[in-house]
Amino acid sequence: MSRAGRRQSRRTHFALKSVPAVVALACAGMQAPARAIEVADIDFLAPDAALNRIVAQRREAAASALQARLSLAVALAASNQTPLRAALRGFGAGPIPAADAVALTWFGGTGDWMVGANWTPAGGPPGADDTATINAGNAQLAVATTIAGLQMNGGQVSGAGTLTVSGASQWTGGAHSGTGTSEFDGNLSISGAGEKNLTSGRVLNVADTTWSGNTAANNGRITFQGGTINNSGNWNDANAFDSFVYGYSGANAFNNAGSYNKLNATTTTMSVVYNNTGTTNVDAGTMNVTSALTNHGLIRTAAGATFLGSNAAFANAGTLAGNGTIATHAGGDIVNDGGAIDAGIGGVGHLDVTGSLVNLATG
Repeated sequence: MSRAGRRQSRRTHFALKSVPAVVALACAGMQAPARAIEVADIDFLAPDAALNRIVAQRREAAASALQARLSLAVALAASNQTPLRAALRGFGAGPIPAADAVALTWFGGTGDWMVGANWTPAGGPPGADDTATINAGNAQLAVATTIAGLQMNGGQVSGAGTLTVSGASQWTGGAHSGTGTSEFDGNLSISGAGEKNLTSGRVLNVADTTWSGNTAANNGRITFQGGTINNSGNWNDANAFDSFVYGYSGANAFNNAGSYNKLNATTTTMSVVYNNTGTTNVDAGTMNVTSALTNHGLIRTAAGATFLGSNAAFANAGTLAGNGTIATHAGGDIVNDGGAIDAGIGGVGHLDVTGSLVNLATG
């Protein structure tokens, strides 16, 4: 083969030896000063000197542009407390890999969620790849933000902003307060003996949730003082002792559009309005709804289990089914208005209906 032919067949080869630690600088926040980006050492094999010059020029231009973007990001972070990681993204330095996600802890006082100095280690507030821990204090959120996980042990998240949590989270104590929304798109564990509060119009949207870990009757309770829970996934009620959902004041509701699964042979008392458009499975024990109740979905009881509702009107426009007991409190009526009573599961079985049953023409 001729020398020209060999040139045509050879490939240009670049071996990247070293890249400046831009990610490390970003994660360090403002504690690390800006510094020049060194041009990477490149092993180069090319067919002629002209191409060599072109590559060198492009390499220098790219390094110069990256240095300019980094300088702008650092200046922005210094001037308005924008997280350096977010500033780097905004100026085109590329996304920060998930492997460099940061676990941040609220400082314990009252302040603005979005102020980086309120979080430790430096580099807050938490971004979409980061996790947040709140043990005490009041983290006030006025704008929408997304994080990867929340560990809520005490204190509160408040304000009108929407907090979206994409990954697994745990709520052992503290409050979600204010007119905003707490959106848990990942698995949520509500656990332990501490009280959990929803106040001041807060909306809690949950997907798959496990409520468990109380250590005696009536601890680990969920209390409402103007709050709403919207369940769209599997809510597993797995407490080992009697558990309570209390409505102390204000307009409160538990809206079940997914599956509420009562798993243990205990009593769960729900004193907020319970709206069931999904499925309520009482596999063991008693689910006691003491406030207004409208069923547009399926309420199903296993043998030996009881669904008890309510002190006010118990309206059924859905289906009451299973092999256990559907009951009403003394003085209350089960009003079957547009709904069905379907013994067993799949039409075969024995369902006890106790109390006052009013079966209307549409039932």
